[in-house]
Amino acid sequence: LEAAYDALAQGFAAGALTSSFGEAMRYLGEYSMQTGQLEQAARAFAAYALAYELEEPDGLYLLGVACYTAGRLDDVVAAVEELERQYPGYYETLSLSMTLHATVGEDEQALACCEEICEKFPFLAGDFAMDRAVLTAAVGDAQQALAMAQDALETAQGNLQAMAAYAYLLASTGDAAGAQEAL
Repeated sequence: LEAAYDALAQGFAAGALTSSFGEAMRYLGEYSMQTGQLEQAARAFAAYALAYELEEPDGLYLLGVACYTAGRLDDVVAAVEELERQYPGYYETLSLSMTLHATVGEDEQALACCEEICEKFPFLAGDFAMDRAVLTAAVGDAQQALAMAQDALETAQGNLQAMAAYAYLLASTGDAAGAQEAL
């Protein structure tokens, strides 16, 4: 992978590459995550964050995710602290903070982050419904957690039924491959 970094650096220095250095580092980081090269992914995302001088939270968030996946919790803490300092209330900040708090057993803080995500980004509330239920159980409200989980499962069941109906529609129009993909 060192050769890939060197080739990218030489390409940019020579003006041969048309995408920005930061974007190239993001792509390299994503590739490294997909191939399980977590240390390289963290390095690439750190370069991505620096290339954009932290104008947006993406680089720090991706760096935090790569470090979390690599088990580097001290680096995740540093990424969360920097996100909270520069981007308080952003989705990326809240999401990584929720993950970190849940990982270290700070369930009340994780639940607070999850609830703030659902308040600020209501279109994501369904995606976080089961997370909210699990965190609610972790803070000791088992009955409420069970009710929340049942609601989340009913919604998921409805989504599954809709996808099954869509697959049937695709199959009935002759798109067997699309139907199989939908399922």
